[in-house]
Amino acid sequence: MRTRAPIILFLVALSAACASGSATLGYVVPASPEVTYVVGDTLTLGLEGLGQEVEIGARSAATYVLRYAPGPNGPTVTARLESLAADVVTPMTEPMALSEDAIEGSFQFDLDDRGRALSVASPQATGGGQVFAAPLVAHTLFPRLSGRAASNGDSWVDSVRYSETTEAGETSVVSVLTYTAEGGSQAGGRALTDIAFAGTATVSQALSIEGAAIRQTFEADVSGSLRWDAAAGLLYDSESVMQGRGSVRVALLPAQLPTQVRWVSRVQLRER
Repeated sequence: MRTRAPIILFLVALSAACASGSATLGYVVPASPEVTYVVGDTLTLGLEGLGQEVEIGARSAATYVLRYAPGPNGPTVTARLESLAADVVTPMTEPMALSEDAIEGSFQFDLDDRGRALSVASPQATGGGQVFAAPLVAHTLFPRLSGRAASNGDSWVDSVRYSETTEAGETSVVSVLTYTAEGGSQAGGRALTDIAFAGTATVSQALSIEGAAIRQTFEADVSGSLRWDAAAGLLYDSESVMQGRGSVRVALLPAQLPTQVRWVSRVQLRER
């Protein structure tokens, strides 16, 4: 997402931020209201039990086109999934592929200045496209900010709680993260605020897949970093790693199975 405001305004804003040693971290409607992000995810799920270990891998590369407009409490954002290439690989079945055809329509988010999605609307999804639920997309594209000026070393804590119900079942997520401003950097001609974050997440799911009831839970440690363009009011890039353990119970199996989960997510602004 890049601003097309006159250069003089950018220089004034940058000078003010440098002079004060801090930048306001909040969401606004950018000068160029349409921006594009590329999101890459890698998920590894290990199952232990029944005398064997099974590893399931999933990868996805998605491109979202976002359009910002003024909303009641901050920006209203419409996000269209422009492209998607995803696959799931297991040792027992043929690889499963997923494309943008599984999503019809757009996501819509009403944000406040901190990036909290006060209301969300999901597009129509079929099959595996249901994993791209609006709350997950919102949490990926809109990290929680302080909504105020932040100097190096300043920190804030934020919690995310949401549940999403689809045809496949229900997913509930609770995460608590601490964010810390860690100075600044330069990239793509932008002055960026570097922010680190760490915390925990708990995920619970009750699903029905091809008639089989599946319940799984896991608790994970979360860590990562992001870079924020305060002049444009936009995320520039981020990387998040979630790693933990849990269990899964399948109706056809006699006992629940221990699981290990590792999920890496990367977001990058695509310059026009």
